[in-house]
Amino acid sequence: MEKKDFDLESKKSAIDYFNLKEILKYEPAAQESEKRAADCVLCIDVLEHIFISDLKNVIDDLYKHAKKLILIQVACYEAKAKLPNGENAHITVRNPMWWKGFVDAVSSNYYSASTVLMCSNTYKDVTVFQTWGPKIWNQSPTYTVNI
Repeated sequence: MEKKDFDLESKKSAIDYFNLKEILKYEPAAQESEKRAADCVLCIDVLEHIFISDLKNVIDDLYKHAKKLILIQVACYEAKAKLPNGENAHITVRNPMWWKGFVDAVSSNYYSASTVLMCSNTYKDVTVFQTWGPKIWNQSPTYTVNI
């Protein structure tokens, strides 16, 4: 986030590009935990590694910490890496519509947070859904999502 290569044109870091005051890190595998509520929560390349039975709780926890925006990126394809037991490292591989419905079901409980969902169909192909959230739905008499 502090490297000056986030925006190649301006040579700004992500912190400078988005004018961020603070970045909190939560990476349980690396023993990093600065977990507390923030305006924006990013979850990139994580959910496909979570057992399906644990997904609701993990996504719910993300929303509990997002005050305004949550950005989720999930891979919808098998990983090259294998776990020690021989399973694919992406243990929950589902299509973008499945992820949209699953995240919708959880996000509807959190009025203030808007959601951006990006589903990678392949390493270079992504489906990006229109930003949504209960607040957006309630403020628009004609809110629809064209899928």
